[in-house]
Amino acid sequence: MTAKKLENNSNHAVIAEEVKILTDLLDESTRHLVGDEEFAKIKGLVKIAASSDHSKLESQIACLSNQEMIIVARYFATLPLLINITEDVDLASEVNLLNNTDKDYLGKLESTVDLVAEKDNATEILSHVNVVPVLTAHPTQVQRKTILELTNKIHDQLRRYIEIIMQTDIIREKKLKVSNEIKNVMVYYPDSLIPAITKLTARYKELAREKGLNVDGATPITMGMWIGGDRDGNPYVTAETLRLSATIQSEVIFEYYVKALNDLYRTVSVSTSYVQPTPEVAELAKLSADNSPFRENEPYRRAFYYLESRLAHTEMELLDVFSKEAVVKKEAALKAPVYKDAYEFKEDLEAIKRSLIQNHDRAVTGGHFDDLLEAIDVFGFHLATIDMRQDSSVNEACVAELLKSARICDNYSDLDEEEKIQILLSELNNDPRSLHSSNSPKSELLQKELKIYHTARLLKDTLGENVIKQHIISHTESISDMLEQAIMLKEYGLLDSEKARVQVVPLFETVEDLQNSREIMKRYLSFDIVKRWVASKGNYQEIMLGYSDSNKDGGYLASCWSLYKAQKELTAIGEEQGIKITFMHGRGGTVGRGGGPSYEAITSQPFGSIKDRIRTTEQGEIIQNKYGNKDAAYYNLEMLVSAAVDRMVSKQNVSQDHIQDFTASMDGIVEDSNRVYRELVFDNPHFHDYFFQATPIKEVSSLNIGSRPAARKKITELSGLRAIPWVFSWSQSRVMFPGWYGVGSAFKHFIDADPNNLKELQEMYQGWPFFHSLLSNVDMVLSKSNMEIAEKYAGLCEDEATRSVFDIIKKEWELTKEVILQIEGHSKLLEDNPSLESSLDYRLPYFNVLNYVQLEMIKRGRQEKLSGIYESIIHITINGVASGLRNSG
Repeated sequence: MTAKKLENNSNHAVIAEEVKILTDLLDESTRHLVGDEEFAKIKGLVKIAASSDHSKLESQIACLSNQEMIIVARYFATLPLLINITEDVDLASEVNLLNNTDKDYLGKLESTVDLVAEKDNATEILSHVNVVPVLTAHPTQVQRKTILELTNKIHDQLRRYIEIIMQTDIIREKKLKVSNEIKNVMVYYPDSLIPAITKLTARYKELAREKGLNVDGATPITMGMWIGGDRDGNPYVTAETLRLSATIQSEVIFEYYVKALNDLYRTVSVSTSYVQPTPEVAELAKLSADNSPFRENEPYRRAFYYLESRLAHTEMELLDVFSKEAVVKKEAALKAPVYKDAYEFKEDLEAIKRSLIQNHDRAVTGGHFDDLLEAIDVFGFHLATIDMRQDSSVNEACVAELLKSARICDNYSDLDEEEKIQILLSELNNDPRSLHSSNSPKSELLQKELKIYHTARLLKDTLGENVIKQHIISHTESISDMLEQAIMLKEYGLLDSEKARVQVVPLFETVEDLQNSREIMKRYLSFDIVKRWVASKGNYQEIMLGYSDSNKDGGYLASCWSLYKAQKELTAIGEEQGIKITFMHGRGGTVGRGGGPSYEAITSQPFGSIKDRIRTTEQGEIIQNKYGNKDAAYYNLEMLVSAAVDRMVSKQNVSQDHIQDFTASMDGIVEDSNRVYRELVFDNPHFHDYFFQATPIKEVSSLNIGSRPAARKKITELSGLRAIPWVFSWSQSRVMFPGWYGVGSAFKHFIDADPNNLKELQEMYQGWPFFHSLLSNVDMVLSKSNMEIAEKYAGLCEDEATRSVFDIIKKEWELTKEVILQIEGHSKLLEDNPSLESSLDYRLPYFNVLNYVQLEMIKRGRQEKLSGIYESIIHITINGVASGLRNSG
């Protein structure tokens, strides 16, 4: 019997009942705030929306004043938040119930460990598995931190917090700074991620021990961080933000440790009147400054006080901060020696644990004590590993300036690729000196970059090697792009001719770059110096894959297929050279940016492409959805680990001959899809204007949802527009274009070419995880789109020629829906996902209202009939639609 996936088996009746309770409370609060007359208008819109009479809905909304629009927008933007809370609570309750009653579900850790235990190398597999969610600040999380905190409290004091939400600014009035983004994402750690990860890690090791496997050093989940180190296209990321990111993270984990020690201090009141501690603990107690006469016979409490003193002093030494949670006095802390690293702190704790076990107090060492020990292994003193990232063009400009100032080469950028490679290899192999040490004047750009690398060096020296481990190069198009990155790292000793303290990680983004990645990596990995760098990193080489730009460049099918083939080819190159190639997946929330269900996304990767480690970005509203509370966090992290292990150990269901046939078919289908996509996006002269007129791209770009600019160039140029606002805008207009366009025509052409081709596609859907996931994601995207509403957005176009682009889009949408259902063998969308269908049934009518409010306000704004506070109404609707869709950007 196949284990059920919890998201697809939610308790519809319970959720519907809770949604009604929360809606009633919202109604009560709203009526109280706005009065009966205004509230009657809101309920009238609810009734019309439920009847799906869109024409009437549009006309009613058009009659509302700007002031009334504020009330309506706030009401309907709050409803999706409450529905999300209900679904999240139901999922968390179901996870707890099934775990407490020992029942199975898809991705459950017990089943995963059982599967691995049958393998001869089970210990090796479980010891080395490491999945890393990397939290990013890309602008898709439109909710304010305040709203996030209030929604987390909804179930505690329902009515009160709903009233506060209705009177709180849903959107920000000011643009976020990088420092705000850093602090915002830290909210998820103390009460959610840290307890969830420590619990999962402990459970993982316990299950392995039950199978006779010792994996005590395993860290199945560790965390990554882009905020503060990702400066690609973000001029506000500097050496200072990198330092700030690292120190704020470190402060969060220090505070967790101090609180944990306080808990243990209060709990472990064991007295020498009954038991004697080991000499190790007696020595710790002797060193303690806790000289209260009430602690005379309590050596463990004195020992914990000493540990906290050392920890507080360490935090002061590293971060120049005295712990807000500390019960020790600052004077006592300053007298205690600092810990040289987190492992020395752990050694003291383990000494206490051994003593307690020796005295038959094993029960005391469970719970919080074990959680603390697990946390040290996972988080150290750094909490999460910060990735640095920069565009390859910036690296080239800096290296060219350095080579010129050092009188090595005056015209580096004019050289051909081979000449660049030879100069760079010569510098890396033969000259240990830094290039920036000359007194030549330096450009502002070079100075800024050098400060960042200097800061990275200082952070690694103080907070440990794990604080920064990778430097990613955006738009990697050549070997010289990677060697230029190495030159920059070499400037401050982050890399030399023998080892790399920070690994050079290429990011292949466009379809063309993905196709060229095989030859680039094959030669790069053949250099002796690179082999030494890789060896110093345990023989692992990471490669990042970009889902967003490849989709914008070639469409959904071309992107997915290029990524799939690149992984297979790059994995094979690694195997040829005895190197483990690992991948970082630059996914967004939407299907158009590589999103979709995490379990299926990982288990549909090419066989052999997951080598112990996998990293994936988590962005925007997806972070709140997955990690907003500790139960949801545990479940979603469990899914990631189980999916990775499953793909590592499961057998291929489809024969190699069939895979080769499928591959040949996909090559032709994808080529056709790419052609259809590019004919519209790049060749149709009206498409550019359609996108900028028939979507809220300009309004999205003005939202205060992130520190990063929405475009690399002008906001009116498609080529310079970032993938995130591109996808986000299509989601708002309910077209969901990047997640399906070109799919229908390509499959239809293939089916029409041979009567047997439909059967082949159906076999691919049933037996090939990659293809099944591909189509399931398209199915889900189509279910969230709405061509009737999308046509209203098309009505915003200024002329008929531009508006006619919608006719092309609608025709392809209808064809895609028809063909997808044909291949799946389904009669309707979401046929195999009744929970999502049910969820959309009770949320779609509400955020359909928001779309019509948004449309009306865009019209008024473009007619210059909005000013001041009324301009924010559009932004409130954007927030509400994003909350309703859940994976919008």
